[in-house]
Amino acid sequence: MTPPEGSSHAVDMTIPVLRDKVMISLRARLPPEKAKWMPRGDVAKEAKQAAADYLAYNRIELNLLDQRDLVTALINGFFAS
Repeated sequence: MTPPEGSSHAVDMTIPVLRDKVMISLRARLPPEKAKWMPRGDVAKEAKQAAADYLAYNRIELNLLDQRDLVTALINGFFAS
């Protein structure tokens, strides 16, 4: 994804990039060794809250479908590692 010419503040907001950024705060909030024993729904709630906090703090607006995709990517990435 190439930023438009003359744009010095282009931000890459693709789901994989956002996932990597939010994953840092999610892992700080919910250690993987604790999450292993939690129901997937509880981990999803934590992922949703971490994503919402990150998006609000950085003033990033995503539609609900993209927010859901971000949370799904976070959960899948969290359990994959």
